[in-house]
This record gives sequence, structure tokens and C-alpha cells, in this order.
Amino acid sequence: MAKKLVVLTGGGSRHSTSAMMGERLRDCTLTAAQQSGIEITHQTFHLGNFTYDIADYLSDGFAGDELAALLEAVRSADALIAITPVFKASYSGLFKLFWDITEDGDIVGTPVLLAAVGGTGRHSLVLDHALLPLFGYLDADVVPSRLFATTEELNGSDKRAQKISARIEKAGSLLAQKLTD
Repeated sequence: MAKKLVVLTGGGSRHSTSAMMGERLRDCTLTAAQQSGIEITHQTFHLGNFTYDIADYLSDGFAGDELAALLEAVRSADALIAITPVFKASYSGLFKLFWDITEDGDIVGTPVLLAAVGGTGRHSLVLDHALLPLFGYLDADVVPSRLFATTEELNGSDKRAQKISARIEKAGSLLAQKLTD
């Protein structure tokens, strides 16, 4: 039976740097899984498309059809890739609001690959000071290789860009390994 991978990007649009990193992580995970003989289905959700649905849910407690489908996809995922842009030294508000509306227990034990994209390397602490505590609270099985990259590193072709590409491949491979356990 195929494993289910869900990619969540916390940026405002599906053409964001976070979305680009999510696509690269997804592709590397799929490649590593295929090489290990693991069949994976995948879905990608850009939280920017759910802004109003999330706000409505917070005010009236009702999840519309699209938001309900997203929440169910997250609950039923065998693995998650969660990416956020960094704003003012933390994850995006939209990213946090989404996790606020999930239920305790939704992702207990689910392997999660965490990633963030920011303007400078100074934002890299978001992984350990914001994302890790959040997903620790959610009792997710966080992949040890967390990723931070700047826009320049993701779009470049220099040595730093090559290093981040290698780290993306490694992280995808580690997430795929979690699906064999």
C-alpha cells in the first residue's frame, strides 16, 4: 500500500521561496523512496490559499470543505514536510494559525521534516527556537536533519547553493527512511 506524504508551505503564495523549497524536498523524498522500493502518493498545500478559511474557523469553529480536507490530509499522512518563511525571527503567523486549529493528537508519531526560508542566516535559529518546540508539543517524530536556507542559497549556483542542495537530498532521504520503519 502506498504511503501518503503531505507538504505544507506556510508562505503567502504558491510561488514563494517556501513553496520552491517544499517542491525540492518533496522531489528528493520521492526519489529516495522510489530507490528504496517505497510507493508514495503526495499532496501539497499552500496555506496562503486557506487564509480566509483558517480565519473563519478561528471565529466560528466551522471548517469549510476545503479546510476540512486539508485537516484530514494532515491527520492521515504517513509523513509531513512543513516549511515556513521566517518573519521577525519566527514562523509565519499563518503557519502558526494552521497548527493552532489542529487537534492535539493529529500528528502524534508522524515523521515530519521541518524547513524554513529566510532572508539571512541569522534567521536559522527559528528551527530550534520556534519550530522544534511547536512540533515537540504536537508529539511529531521530527526528522533529525532540519533545514534552513536563504533565498539566495535556493536560487544560486555557487558553493553555498550546492551545499544546501546536498542537505535537501539528505533530508529527503532521511524522511523516506522513516517511511520504511
